[in-house]
Amino acid sequence: MTEPIDRLKWVLHYASLLPQMPESSKTESNRVMGCTARVWLDAELGQDGKMRFCADSDSDVSKGMCSCLIQVLDEASPVEVMELKTEDLAELNVGLLGGERSRVNTWYNVLVSMQKKTRRLVAEREGKVPSFEPFPSLVLTAHGIEAKGSFAQAQVRICLCLILSLNLKY
Repeated sequence: MTEPIDRLKWVLHYASLLPQMPESSKTESNRVMGCTARVWLDAELGQDGKMRFCADSDSDVSKGMCSCLIQVLDEASPVEVMELKTEDLAELNVGLLGGERSRVNTWYNVLVSMQKKTRRLVAEREGKVPSFEPFPSLVLTAHGIEAKGSFAQAQVRICLCLILSLNLKY
């Protein structure tokens, strides 16, 4: 779809297809960090070795994106979930790459969260301790600011814009 309004209608249609997420799953541990909207994602690894996902958002656009990803990855094997790359979603052409409030960040953040949950569930099933994956953050050093993750990168862009605007005024 080449027209933005057509892509938006498509995403909103998918939002209407997303099954209701139980309120008990809308916890801070299930929040997808880095999204402009509040997004929740829960996952389980079934006895059949397939992943099951459920999600919700306070934004219909984000909810539609979650629904699209769930349509693709629900009942997939953990390997299939882990093999999907964010670049594979580029053809969907929703949002503008690089924008700090870009909807592309929602695709990326939800996919990464699906993969982290998958990795954790597989490790638990195998009796291993899942590796710790810290929340993306800003690391301040004597040489500048290093962003870890898309949310932190957006924070850096906003901070730099604010710093530049303050310097220009004074």
